[in-house]
Amino acid sequence: MPYITAQFMPRVRSDRPLPKPKNAVNFGFISQFVEIPRDTVFTVEYSVRAAQTAVYALCNIKRKIPKINRHDLRPSMLVKTVKKAYQGETGTLWQKQHKKCNFCKLAKLVVASAAVAGIGYLIKDKI
Repeated sequence: MPYITAQFMPRVRSDRPLPKPKNAVNFGFISQFVEIPRDTVFTVEYSVRAAQTAVYALCNIKRKIPKINRHDLRPSMLVKTVKKAYQGETGTLWQKQHKKCNFCKLAKLVVASAAVAGIGYLIKDKI
């Protein structure tokens, strides 16, 4: 049995088999340990997509597999991430130093969010 953290270890594309290996006619792989490019392991969608890929390829089913949604690259998600990073029960050091300056908080949040959203927009086509 592999360790639970095995899915998150650094790897290269050849470390894991494809759901339907090349030249396979009567077997495929379904699990978290197959290689699906640009998808995130440890999700239900990954397991379902692996099974669909293997079954559709082996049975010559001409249906499309649901596309991979990269929510981590959506600008709105990046803004929420930055906003969450500056919130907290105890607050960050910056929040403690500028408790009464709401405009300062808002300005810093807007600048950080715009920077993250811009980076996300630039890299979304490269991934």
